[in-house]
Amino acid sequence: MDMESEPDFKDSMAHLRHDWGSLPVYCIDGASAHEIDDGLSVERANSADSASPEWWAHIHIANPTAYLPRDHPMSKMARHMGESVYMPERAYMMLPRWATQGHFSLAPDRPCLTFSARLNERGEIIEQKIRSGLIRNVTRLTPSEVTQIVGLNRNQGEEVVLTVGGKPPPAPERISPVSNLKPHDVENLKALQLLAERRATFRNAAGGLFFNVQKPEVAVWQSYNKTGLGWDHPYRNGSRIVEGDPIIRATTSPLRNWFSAAQNTSADILVREMMLLACEISTAWCAERQIPTIYRGSVAKADLMPAEAFYDSTVAPAMALNDGEMPLHIALDYLRHVGSIVLTTKPLKHRLLGLNHYGKVTSPLRRYGDMILHWQIEAALREEARTDTSLVTSDPDASRSFLPFSEPVLKTIILGLQPRESIVSRAKASAEQFWINMLLFRAHHYGEAELPQTLRCYVPQAGWAGFSLNVVAEELNLDFRMTRPERGTVAVMVGDVWECKLVSVNCYDTFRMVEPIRLVSRYDGRKKNSNTHTLLLKLACYLDLTIAFSSSLNVNQLW
Repeated sequence: MDMESEPDFKDSMAHLRHDWGSLPVYCIDGASAHEIDDGLSVERANSADSASPEWWAHIHIANPTAYLPRDHPMSKMARHMGESVYMPERAYMMLPRWATQGHFSLAPDRPCLTFSARLNERGEIIEQKIRSGLIRNVTRLTPSEVTQIVGLNRNQGEEVVLTVGGKPPPAPERISPVSNLKPHDVENLKALQLLAERRATFRNAAGGLFFNVQKPEVAVWQSYNKTGLGWDHPYRNGSRIVEGDPIIRATTSPLRNWFSAAQNTSADILVREMMLLACEISTAWCAERQIPTIYRGSVAKADLMPAEAFYDSTVAPAMALNDGEMPLHIALDYLRHVGSIVLTTKPLKHRLLGLNHYGKVTSPLRRYGDMILHWQIEAALREEARTDTSLVTSDPDASRSFLPFSEPVLKTIILGLQPRESIVSRAKASAEQFWINMLLFRAHHYGEAELPQTLRCYVPQAGWAGFSLNVVAEELNLDFRMTRPERGTVAVMVGDVWECKLVSVNCYDTFRMVEPIRLVSRYDGRKKNSNTHTLLLKLACYLDLTIAFSSSLNVNQLW
């Protein structure tokens, strides 16, 4: 009998699970999402007429590790994979879909690990808890539905959709639950939105930086019935014939300032802040108990001013002069001062997020590092229940022999995990760029889609690579290589916007070449520049921020 038909999963936390009963749990994710990692709940912690209102915010996370010990075959495969890899042509899952969708993905009557924070009206954490739980009353919502419900939609600009190869199949029909929501559901979501905005303000005061990566979404169809490319097993005894080119669709939007608050929808803020809250609770809880796990923080560069000092002396005054918005050149300089993001077994401040404790904990269905944090927490919960004693201590040498991972073992894991995460991030970016190049190649050279006659190309950084440099087409939010202007014309400067013409797309070298026609505008040092892409994306990857901050990143985000 195979594992799928007889999985024999045993819940190691069954005796400790808190039944959340009728408490509404809101799972906010795209309509096409299959593995649901997280859900949100909120409760008043004091009376509604209190002069100092407080709430309990609960973040419920899928709980596969309660059923999969670290030496389980699936756990070993998860360590080998590191994380699920999502590419336009195919998804390579860390855990098999039959297990995640059939047993662990959040749904009614499913297990969870809940991270709870008692918050005051300023977004400060007064009390925190972690409990194994069981959720019953689950509602799935899309980000756009949450934005509609909360009523704080912000203009995100017009979508640009490029398609080659035919008409993509329609999305599966979905019955929206919005019409069935009760008044208390609307009030709950508004309360969560309020708390998320207060948390954002709280982190901002601690030096946290916010930006929303408006990353193009790419989809591929080889078959009209299924997204992605078909799977073919290795075959040496003959040939296979594939007729026709795949359908490729890129959905993007005009380039806008990543650091503008207007780029965040209500759902962006709500999900981002609640997930970061769970990440902070998990690592602060472990730090109080001297539990080694995978913490993430920033290490400053020795030759630069400390990030806190740079924020106080340069960032804060600049934001005050720009209606609270961080000017682009200041933001880039601040990112340099924040330094590199590293993995460690001890708590380390994450300056970019404005958090003293941070570790990824919200996606154990698709990231092995998150599974490690869950295993450590669950072992501590069982030990506290067994001894009926809190493990909170200031003794760094307190025995932690009950943990599945010792600190030396974690250090060994980190040596392989951090570079693997970087490799996966680059592989996903390369796959997306490959399909975007294929789309533009077929559109430009074979006329399969209409492209703008000219492009407004922004220059985000200095530095010519031979006879070209990186620019970003504002209309498409895609990077190109711009050739040098003709001799004797205006010199190219950082912050320029040039009108350009697309001349070639090289799929092999992944170059998309444009020729400058004329200078449209030049950054004058005073206005807020709203454009950049390439440099920020490179910095984001360097800083382990491939998500960071957008559901369009889907992303595979900071949380």
